[in-house]
Amino acid sequence: MLQPPQLLQTETTATPPMMIVAMQRRMPILNSFLGIEDIHAYLAHLTEELDEAEAESAKISNEIELLNSTYMEDSSELESDLEWMKCSLVEKAVSDPSLLLEI
Repeated sequence: MLQPPQLLQTETTATPPMMIVAMQRRMPILNSFLGIEDIHAYLAHLTEELDEAEAESAKISNEIELLNSTYMEDSSELESDLEWMKCSLVEKAVSDPSLLLEI
């Protein structure tokens, strides 16, 4: 759950003025209760959370790519093994037709 940062304890970071104006328009309560330093601190906190979410998303994407690659390799190996087994069964059947009756 999103928790507001400890206000006034975070050093302000350079925030583009357009972002602050946009935040103030969307959240007018910020104008009346919070100072600009608090808004900067909260925006920095939200930016940090966004960065963490993007990093987690990238990590998950990498894991999905790895799983997909592993699946493709395993699938190819299984197809090869099945083809080999099929050829072995045909070879056995050709050498001993009575085996066909047992199947």
